[in-house]
Parts: sequence; structure tokens; C-alpha cells
Amino acid sequence: MTVAHRRRLAVLLASPAFFAVHVLLCEPAPAERSAAEPPVIQLYRASCLECHDNDGRGGVVRDELPSVPDFTDARWHASRSDAELSRSILEGKGKSMPRMKKKLGSVDVKQMVSFVRAFQGGKQVVDDEPESPAAPSQSTGGTTSTAVRLQSLERSPITQRDQNNREGGRLFQRFCARCHGPDGSGTGQRENLPRLPDFTRRAWQAGRSDPQLVVSVLDGKGVGMPSFRAKVLREQARDLVAFIRTFAPSPDRPVSSDTAEFEAQFRQLTEEFENLRRQSRALSSSTPRTPSSPAANPPRASSTSSPP
Repeated sequence: MTVAHRRRLAVLLASPAFFAVHVLLCEPAPAERSAAEPPVIQLYRASCLECHDNDGRGGVVRDELPSVPDFTDARWHASRSDAELSRSILEGKGKSMPRMKKKLGSVDVKQMVSFVRAFQGGKQVVDDEPESPAAPSQSTGGTTSTAVRLQSLERSPITQRDQNNREGGRLFQRFCARCHGPDGSGTGQRENLPRLPDFTRRAWQAGRSDPQLVVSVLDGKGVGMPSFRAKVLREQARDLVAFIRTFAPSPDRPVSSDTAEFEAQFRQLTEEFENLRRQSRALSSSTPRTPSSPAANPPRASSTSSPP
């Protein structure tokens, strides 16, 4: 290469045009960027986020699983060694923490422990999983799974109803499938949550109106069903309910309420819920605390036969 050629090449490499082309050619495509994401984040999304939430606090399931840890709590971290966390991840702990040994894949358990430690002090938040249909999962009891339903909708001519069902299906996969199962039957968590409904039962579907289900989604129901008002909008809750209706046997699917009827029932149920909440707060604040008196709790007599 002559000196003139070298000079022309140097000018070309230093030019803004070459830099722009280099960026366009070398920057990974969105799918490649997603694939290049650290496997430990992908694993957390797939296996941990449903219970431990994006910020590691576990608030989304705390009502139904009070023992779920808060990864942001410094005291929790101080009370557990890396070896203890590794053992819990690999072997599970109790009924609510499953074994992860077969799910780690290329992720080393030490990486997972470090990732959990990074939540301490609220310094880490994991983004939500990109909204794309998951791979088809196996159905149970001959019932169509959530992913298969979504794929069927993708192949069908697009209508507004189909679009709403797609959105509802994605929300179901993200927030509900862990407890209610991909087929809506709740079989996998029935042992831990015996009152979990079976969405495939005719009686359950017929016994609840759309406004009732929307209120349950937004405000929760009892200790087993947390509130999702901070995570979904009201219209998204309606899409979610519409998707839940697809689990019913075809001839028995309830007819959705029209807009005016839905709004009237929804307002009534919301007012009733708020009245109950106010009454509960009033009772809690007005209940006096009775201090224990020495007479009511006399000291026990010492005995040589009883332990100290």
C-alpha cells in the first residue's frame, strides 16, 4: 500500500460518515440485544419475578405468602450467608420456594446469590419482560394452555375483541399463570392455596359477573388474591377478565356485559368495597388496647421439676 493510499484510508476511518455506518452495522438488533442480556437477568424474570417482583420486595404476593423475603432489607441479608442462600436456591425451601437446581442452566448459583444481594437497599430493579408470546407450554388435563391460546389468536383475523384477548393473555402470563396455571385450573398450587379457583369450571364462571372479577383483580380478595391496582389499569383488568372467560367450556361462556351495564355494576361494587374498607379502618382505630394487669397474669410459682 502506497503512502497516498494510507493517507486516504486514514481520512476515511476518521470521517463521521464511516463512524455512522460502523455503528449501524455493528449495533445489535433488538432481538440480539435481548439475547445478549445476562442470563442471570433472564433467569430471574422467568423463575423469580412472579413472587419476588421487579424490585425484590415481594410485595405482589405478600398477602398470600407472608414469609416471602424482602431482598432490599439489609437485616435479611446480614442474617443469611452466601452458602445458605445457595442451598435455598438449589434445593428450595418450604412449600413456596421451589428447587432451582434444574433451572439454572448456564447461570452459576454464586451469580444468582450475587444478583439477589444487589437488591439490597433498593439499588436494583429488573425491567418487565418484553411483551411477546411465550413458547407453548404443556397443558394439563387436556385444557389449552395460555401460550397456545395466544398463538391461535395471532393466526386469526384481527378484531377488537381478539386484540383485547391478546392483551389479556399477556397480562395473564405475566401476573396470574404462576398461581392459576397456564390452563387456568390452578392445579399446580392447589396444595398451597386450597381456595384457588378453577377457571375451567362452569359453576365458577356462571357465578361471577365481569364487574365482580374486575374489582377482584384491582382490589384483591382476601389473603389469597393480592391487589393489582398498582400494576394494571382498569381497561387492562377488563381485558384480563375477558381472557379468563376463554377458559370456560365454549357453550357455557358468560356473555360479557355491555358498557352501560358494566359501568353501573362496577360503580356499585367499588362503592361497596370502599364502604367496607372505611368501616374496617374505623373499627381498627376505635378498638382500645387493654393493658395486661398483674392480677390477670399472676407470676407462676417456681418448681424444682420444671425447667428454668
